[in-house]
Amino acid sequence: MSLLSRRRLKLIVLTAAVGLIALAFVEGLHWWRHVTVTSSWIDADFTEMGSGVNGRIERIEVRKGDAVRTGDILATMDSEIAALDVVAIEADLAKARAEKIKVEAELGAFQRDVRDRTQTLQAVLDLQARELETLRRRLSLANATVERNAKLVSRQTISRQTDENARDRLLDVTSDLRALETQMAEKRRKIAELQGSTAEEAIFQSRIVVIEREIDKLSVGLRQAKRSLAKMHIYAPIDGVVNEVYVNAGAYVEDGDRVMLLHDPKKLWIEAPVDDSEIRHIRVGQPVEIDIEPYPYDTFVGTVAAVGQVTIGAIKGEGQSDRASPRIPVHIDLAPTDRPLWPGARATVSIRIR
Repeated sequence: MSLLSRRRLKLIVLTAAVGLIALAFVEGLHWWRHVTVTSSWIDADFTEMGSGVNGRIERIEVRKGDAVRTGDILATMDSEIAALDVVAIEADLAKARAEKIKVEAELGAFQRDVRDRTQTLQAVLDLQARELETLRRRLSLANATVERNAKLVSRQTISRQTDENARDRLLDVTSDLRALETQMAEKRRKIAELQGSTAEEAIFQSRIVVIEREIDKLSVGLRQAKRSLAKMHIYAPIDGVVNEVYVNAGAYVEDGDRVMLLHDPKKLWIEAPVDDSEIRHIRVGQPVEIDIEPYPYDTFVGTVAAVGQVTIGAIKGEGQSDRASPRIPVHIDLAPTDRPLWPGARATVSIRIR
């Protein structure tokens, strides 16, 4: 080998050695500054939709992979019986309300009748009271006339016939007065009876109370029937994507049976299982570089949002099974990105710790 060749070889070896040393330095510096977790994955909040009532699925309105918005109908159940229940209760409620209006009208008519009769009797009584005052004055005059005539008769100034006539007038006035007092007493009694007719009024009031309780009961039943009818439609509770459809049209489901699975693609994060030997370096707020398997040439960024307080094995109830390599879940928020991401996709995270 020539001298020039040996020099070239030495230069190549030296360059390679320097490169390896530099690479080792960079990697060592990166290792010193970062905690890297290769077995991470994208996670999401999954929303499992279930049936709220027992019934048969009439239509499935969406397919797996469809995007939905809050309030969209996902599935419709056979609602004929539930709709009939609502109509029947509404009819009973309308009947009860009409009955209440009728009884209230009867009560109003009764109260007006009592008031009108009382006012009429009181008006007559007022007139008789004035007439009574007149009769009392006439009685007083008649008494005075009889007393004066008695003196005149003893003096033989007037005839006995004149005295008898005066006495007859006194008796007539007294009789009219007593009759009028009797009539007035009878009218006062009738007014007292009318004003004290609380028993009949209480009957009307009790009927109204019973009807009102029935209306309350029917109103509650109507709300329940409408809720049951509404549950015959399964609505999307979030803006999201349909991940799974567990039933087909025609299937019978019971209350609580799962029907669909959804997630919001705008609310994703990274779940990183950090080895317990390195968890002491992790703090909330640390920046994170993220490599996601479907995008090998792109780097995403995020921030440590939460550090778990128990190992993954303990969370899953695996007991001693994770003692060989216990790992703590670290929740990493992803920075907004316009790239589509998929829950469950693998990722590698490098958490900057220094």
